Amino acid sequence: MLKPPDESNAGADYAQPVIDLLANLDPEQRAVATAIEGPVIVLAGAGTGKTRAITHRIAYAVSTGAHQAEATMAVTFTVRAANEMKSRLQKLGVNGVQVRTLHASAYQLVQHFWPEVIGGASPKICDDPDALLTRAMQKHGLNAERALIRDFATEISWTKAMRISLDDYGKRANERNLSAQLSTDQISLVMQSYDQLLASNHECDLSDIVLLAAAMMEDQPRIAASFTNRYQHFTVDEYQDISPSQQHLLNQWWSDRDSICVVGDPGQAIYGFAGANSSFLSELQNRFTNATIAKLTRTYRCAPAIVHVANSFTEIPTVSQRELTGEVEVISSSDAKSEATAVANWVSTKVASGFALNQIAVLTRLNAQLPTIDMALNEIGLSTNLNQQRGGIDLMTIHSAKGLEWQAVAIAGVNDQLLPYQPFNVPLSESQYAEERRLFYVGLTRAADSLLLSFSHDRGASEFLAEINSDANHDSITVNSSVTKPKVSPEKSKKLQVASCRFCQRGLVTPAEIAAVRCEDCAPWVSPAMLEKLMSWRLAQANQEQIAPFLIFTDVTLKAIAEVGDLNEAFLIGIAGLTESKVSKYQADFAELLAK
Repeated sequence: MLKPPDESNAGADYAQPVIDLLANLDPEQRAVATAIEGPVIVLAGAGTGKTRAITHRIAYAVSTGAHQAEATMAVTFTVRAANEMKSRLQKLGVNGVQVRTLHASAYQLVQHFWPEVIGGASPKICDDPDALLTRAMQKHGLNAERALIRDFATEISWTKAMRISLDDYGKRANERNLSAQLSTDQISLVMQSYDQLLASNHECDLSDIVLLAAAMMEDQPRIAASFTNRYQHFTVDEYQDISPSQQHLLNQWWSDRDSICVVGDPGQAIYGFAGANSSFLSELQNRFTNATIAKLTRTYRCAPAIVHVANSFTEIPTVSQRELTGEVEVISSSDAKSEATAVANWVSTKVASGFALNQIAVLTRLNAQLPTIDMALNEIGLSTNLNQQRGGIDLMTIHSAKGLEWQAVAIAGVNDQLLPYQPFNVPLSESQYAEERRLFYVGLTRAADSLLLSFSHDRGASEFLAEINSDANHDSITVNSSVTKPKVSPEKSKKLQVASCRFCQRGLVTPAEIAAVRCEDCAPWVSPAMLEKLMSWRLAQANQEQIAPFLIFTDVTLKAIAEVGDLNEAFLIGIAGLTESKVSKYQADFAELLAK
């Protein structure tokens, strides 16, 4: 049985004086660290020192005797994050706190109680689930291509994260947007065979571990009592990434107690496709009406220029505390190959200016984009960390980069239908589109000093680039400021709130509809000759200004302006990509271009 902590040792697992623990925290971090009574909800923007705040909170609670180290559990989602938290607590003189990933904590519980409850050895975690999935697919006559295996793995993870049975999967499958064109019956059969293979090997996957641990506590009151007697205080990192199955387990762990601290950023919730649900973060405020709610908004990672861009895509705007201004560049190339060469050349200039290879990363939306970039870097003699190499430039997807940071970051493929990702040109739902925006924000905020955004003309620029106002005032609020503000002009804020067609009031779904503030069915007719005329003007203007054409107006914006028939009226309606300065600058040209 798990033993309750020794209460006679309360407050003994620390070495640093209390005053020292708070000395180097900013006001918001200090507010988090000293909020040790009742539930605490921390909303932390990218690079704002959330790990610092919550580790100091644990240390402060232990050092004052309010919490016992051995009765405290802290969970996160990656081994790297857990090790970092553990290391920081040790440096603060705190030992005895249970710091693990959520899955490791769940597995420890299963291992401990399985022999007693079930009998025999507990199941092992499968070390190669893809191999079992390949066998399951082949059993049903499916070609186990890498992309298809990945799709099935995601679907299995989502089904278990959502606590959906195989019998109910077919009823919920319409929520999914699979790239593989498979029937729900095929998917269900492969899932069933996969689970059978796991069972025959006396194995389980990481999703199963969460379900097993929750079921044990739910079905065995004795186990629940043992656990709740052992652990009294909980800290949960990256709470915006919690899934229904993980929340169900946390509910068993927390029981009826409220000594809980969760930290998360709804603006970095990027795993909805795998079952994560950031609404648990907001729902917690309703569950615990007495909760202390704190915001961390001072970013110590990103330079002001990068924060200026990123704030247009986040729910929690941050203020840079860096002295260095930083830089954001946008480049374009004719196609993916020439883009890879251009990105490689940019990386080369960073290396030449003194950036270490391991302080540079190239990020993409999809794994399939990486080999071309890897080849381009290798051709100019730069080593990479693709395929598990070490000591070179990091190449990875934006999803994989979550939680990491570099001095210089290039995001390649900021293209239409790639960011936001729109496979098979299937319209994205509102929630899917919002998640793509959050993913872009995560990518932007991986860069500390220098950021490159790259796209190719053959696919067209991402609409996200149109939201980066090249003519907006630069952020002057940097060091020593407690004020935060979104870098979104008032007219842009208005546009982003529009969700219905200006003609029929029908809800807008696709990005193009939202940008044009009308549904596709109500789109006014525009002659091809007029569109060609506007695009010719844009190209000439871009050449004159020596900038990429999309920085003037995107194709979507140009077409929407033509539909309205007047530049100023289009601005007042809220067409995407229009600002007061652009209207003033180009009004005379458009009055002539659009004249009947």
